Amino acid sequence: MLFRPLRRLLRALALALPLAATVAVPAACGSSSPKRTADGGTVPTLTVPASIAPPPTNPATSGTGQGLPGGVAAVTVLGSDLGDLLVDGRTGRTLYAYLGDGHDRPTCTGACAKVWVPFTGTQIGIGPSVTYRPGEFKLVTRPSGGPRQLSVDGHPLYTYTGDTLAGQTHGQGAEGRWFVVSPSGTLITKTS
Repeated sequence: MLFRPLRRLLRALALALPLAATVAVPAACGSSSPKRTADGGTVPTLTVPASIAPPPTNPATSGTGQGLPGGVAAVTVLGSDLGDLLVDGRTGRTLYAYLGDGHDRPTCTGACAKVWVPFTGTQIGIGPSVTYRPGEFKLVTRPSGGPRQLSVDGHPLYTYTGDTLAGQTHGQGAEGRWFVVSPSGTLITKTS
């Protein structure tokens, strides 16, 4: 009879451990408190499960973010001929910043946003290959409303419709205003 409560406890722990390994509290990402959004709200931060990050080295492979909860704007790092750069943790598609944006203020809307798709979500996911600094990543309000857009060091992030496979950087240097972003949040302005 004494072992029955112990078995229940072990069973509960066995069910809880996979969840705890997948979803981390903000403290695991370098901060002991939730991140603040541009409007002062808080957004829980998730850690991208190691099983899906980094993105595949073979650009033809997709589905790197399978298993992440919906609404997570997941970021990880991929090496390229331009150096290490930030990519979508689900698909491996390259993330870009636009020089026309203000600090944490996206300006690409309408027709622009159909080509340069805002990288949005309701939660932030940081891959294990990303060195996180508190406040570096945040979700900011878009001028057109809708889902919040992920920003790194003040640069709102976008994917480019001209990149059809993981790791492609066809948008690099477009119009002299679109550039890939390094893991430290700085723009990489060289072209390959």
